[in-house]
Amino acid sequence: MDIEGSRLQQPAQEKREKLEDRYGKIAIPALAAAVGAARKEKDQRQMSAEAAYTRLQQMAQS
Repeated sequence: MDIEGSRLQQPAQEKREKLEDRYGKIAIPALAAAVGAARKEKDQRQMSAEAAYTRLQQMAQS
């Protein structure tokens, strides 16, 4: 690993260790799953907004 990569990974490792200290190792996957679900929901809303905008454009052109 190069120096830049290790510098980027170090804060992530420290953050993970803080979470493990606070919530325990079992909770980390649950937190990661919750974050993943929130991101997926945000992506779906973004796609819905884009689909609505595209539909409005199509209606305006016809």
